[in-house]
Amino acid sequence: MRFWKLSAIGNEFVLVHRDDDPQIDWPNLAINVCNRRTGVGSDGLLVMKGHQLRMFNPDGSEDFCGNGLRCAAVHGYSQGWLERQDSISHFNRMVRTWITGKDEAMVELPPATFDPVQVPVLSEAGVFVEEWHVAGSQLTLSALSTGSTHVVLIGEEPTDEAFFTISGALEHDPRFPDRTSTMWATALGPRDLKLRPFERGAGETRGCGTGSAAVAVVHSRLTGATGQINVHNTGGIVAVHLEDWQGPIRLSSKVKTHFSGVLDRSMIPRTLPTKSV
Repeated sequence: MRFWKLSAIGNEFVLVHRDDDPQIDWPNLAINVCNRRTGVGSDGLLVMKGHQLRMFNPDGSEDFCGNGLRCAAVHGYSQGWLERQDSISHFNRMVRTWITGKDEAMVELPPATFDPVQVPVLSEAGVFVEEWHVAGSQLTLSALSTGSTHVVLIGEEPTDEAFFTISGALEHDPRFPDRTSTMWATALGPRDLKLRPFERGAGETRGCGTGSAAVAVVHSRLTGATGQINVHNTGGIVAVHLEDWQGPIRLSSKVKTHFSGVLDRSMIPRTLPTKSV
């Protein structure tokens, strides 16, 4: 089975074509290929067919992914599946895509929501700049969805101990029925934010697209900043474009295609037995 290794702002993916084998157990394939000791090693598995995209985390859970969408846009364009301006069906949403330069793409996410049912978070009024007690710490946080559930904390950079302990506790906090990613952001300027992401199902990653969108939206709602907000992830900068915090969100960055190869059949779990020949 062919695969490609791509990344956007340091967020790494293994991408495969869905039609290469119709009997794949995708969640377990993600667990196998994302493993950095025995697999290819990545933060997620992208499964693409034409205008359709699915993304699976290293633990096999399926999610919406902004960086994965930009990788898919560049790959789909290189395969002749997509036009320069097109759209991709992803996690029950149609997402507009643009090829904006060589190995560079922009995608438009739907407006962020703080609605507790849509986030989802077990809070009657939603969560925006609230005080929570988590893992022995008092936190000021917001909870929203930019296609995926996020907790945003804007303040000083956390220690490694706080980052892992609190992020892990929040991911499995019962107030988040679908779990949550945690985005630790520090303001560098009026339109520049530094981000350290902890993603549900993956742990710490070098970049998060929907998380970058989430911190930009919270920052915009707090300060009134609009236009281009640069979010400095560990692996690179993503430009978040906002007309206002309640509107559509555009993300743009470079995409790297690192290498391609073929997966050994022993790594590929199937949902149905193969026919004997």
